[in-house]
Amino acid sequence: MFDMLTYFEGVSKRMLNEFKEITIAVNYPLRRGESREDVLRDFLKKYLPKKYSVGKGIVFNSIGESSRELDIVIYDNLECPLLYNENNVQFFPIEGIYAVVEVKSNLGREELKDAVGKVESIKKLSAFPDKIAGLIFGYSCRQSLVKTFQVFLELLEHTDPKRRTDFVCILDVGCITFFEKGTNIFAMSSFPPAEPGYFGLNPLLSFYLHLWLYLSVREVQKPPLTHYAFASVRKVSNGRIQNGEI
Repeated sequence: MFDMLTYFEGVSKRMLNEFKEITIAVNYPLRRGESREDVLRDFLKKYLPKKYSVGKGIVFNSIGESSRELDIVIYDNLECPLLYNENNVQFFPIEGIYAVVEVKSNLGREELKDAVGKVESIKKLSAFPDKIAGLIFGYSCRQSLVKTFQVFLELLEHTDPKRRTDFVCILDVGCITFFEKGTNIFAMSSFPPAEPGYFGLNPLLSFYLHLWLYLSVREVQKPPLTHYAFASVRKVSNGRIQNGEI
């Protein structure tokens, strides 16, 4: 019989060891950060079904608004065209995105604030922010899980309820997510009245299962490429194309 819990505990230990090796061996901060992202990106590519592609870059919508650069973007392999894919930089239309993941080495107050802000920036681009899952993944944290949860609650006070981060995983400590109000049942969305909470059971497996659940209930749409093509068009003298519309 396959013991999924024990197996993922082993995977988690290997990822933490690889994280530590990168921290010691790579002296350049930018490259070190990219290498840590690669560890999680490789994990997702290995364990997610092939219909989900894993990339990194910038997400934008058909009226020309864009997100900040995102560490990991999970998008539809069939329906999401990469409108720019050069020099390790990718641009994704918002309609083809399932989820985004921000990766941090050590998750302290400032790192958590930055990641929560990035998730909010991506959800602002969509008229249906609940269709995009926003997750944060940290290898370690600068304080206890309880303290990290308290910081998360403070950040929620300044975040639009429709644009919340859905899940936080700290690989060597535990997780923060949302529960159905008044229960210990995991909520499928961070929208109110869902309530935030935390737990310490097998963080990597919990991260994977939650991501899988988020992906299983979300659907993507085909991007309206003609709208994207004319997003920057303000006015054409013959009046047939105006304000980015056909």
